[in-house]
Amino acid sequence: MNRLIYAVIAANAADIEQREMLSGIIEAANKANIDIVVIANIYNPVEPSDALKTENKIYDLILSGSYSGFILISESIINPELQEQIRSALSQRSELPVIAIGTPLPELMLPYFHIINTSDENDMEEITDHLIDVHGFKNIHILTGRDTIEASYKRVKGYRRSLEKHGLKFDKRNVFSVISG
Repeated sequence: MNRLIYAVIAANAADIEQREMLSGIIEAANKANIDIVVIANIYNPVEPSDALKTENKIYDLILSGSYSGFILISESIINPELQEQIRSALSQRSELPVIAIGTPLPELMLPYFHIINTSDENDMEEITDHLIDVHGFKNIHILTGRDTIEASYKRVKGYRRSLEKHGLKFDKRNVFSVISG
């Protein structure tokens, strides 16, 4: 009996966030008798670079006929040219299921994708609540993601909601974003 093969599409798969997700994906796949292939580059700069064109040819593997479906770690793919390359390849494989994990980036999503996303806003509110309620912190700073990603703003909104709910003043000087570019 042939086992199903799912390809996980990511960028910077060595980063801690992607490693954690891959670990959970692989563990669940092993229990379900599914093989996992990881299609990822090493570098994913915000700015396009001709030097990475050869490295990003790895994503041409999406077109292989061996897969039963795809798992896309959407937030890891921040380069606009790479987003378009992956979107184009996945559009040619529309007969297969695609599960997108993370914030659905409009430039990357297709209508038939199944999206699994947590609430960045509610999650950050709960984390901030925990820091205040359990650990007694009152002066909390936040480092969000890239300033071009909507999820970064949602995280700040949840953080602010928690502070205000606890009677603490929101100070924008305590908010730090990863600057794009």
